Amino acid sequence: MYVRVARLRRFNATSPSRALGTVDSLYFDQDDWAIRFVSLTNRSGQTGLRSTLISPLSVSRVRFDDEAFDTDVHGEALELDRGELQHPIDSRTTIAASRHYKLPVFWRGERAWGDYASPAGLVDGANEADLVNGDAFLDPPPTLYPHTMLMGREVFAPDGRLGVISDLLLDTVTWRVRYFIVWLQAPGETGEILLSPFWVNGPPQKPRVTVPMTTEAVVNGPNFVPEDLEPLDEQILARYFGFLKE
Repeated sequence: MYVRVARLRRFNATSPSRALGTVDSLYFDQDDWAIRFVSLTNRSGQTGLRSTLISPLSVSRVRFDDEAFDTDVHGEALELDRGELQHPIDSRTTIAASRHYKLPVFWRGERAWGDYASPAGLVDGANEADLVNGDAFLDPPPTLYPHTMLMGREVFAPDGRLGVISDLLLDTVTWRVRYFIVWLQAPGETGEILLSPFWVNGPPQKPRVTVPMTTEAVVNGPNFVPEDLEPLDEQILARYFGFLKE
């Protein structure tokens, strides 16, 4: 199921023994646009300087009606300084977190989650040999970027400015960013459009996103309400904008 990140940030995460916190930031890799880690913050009024870091590999169920998700995190959750989590996560932090939770290696293989399309598939198919081990640094994981780096990014067509990224549409089965939700600010235009991250250029290293179509072609293209997106709608978007839907 797809969900706006703005809504997902209201979700509470729980372990079998306690509440872990509310979603704060999501950390993605730029190759697969998969969410590798989620930071959780206690928003009950306490002003702690640390946040809990978990992996979608530890998420056992997403409960949309309750705006919550369950995890199989046992024992102590991994906490990091909040200031550290305002920046990209390097390979050493990824490996340390994977070892802490005894997670299978996700950055090797042909698909988003190793040899699988989803974290649930990797968890179900993993064996002891797939866990992070001493030679993990020989094939280090990619740098992971906080989703906040994308918020407010300006989007341009070759002939002018289109608008800004106002939100992201996330697939909670594959835990991947499926679309940028762009708020149009072109002359005479307003409203939201969906753009696949596999089809644009720029993020996360560059400060602006570029689209290889004219402003008129983009704003007059097919458009759908993010929450109501259907498989046929995605096929229409893919054909029009020229990106592949996995």
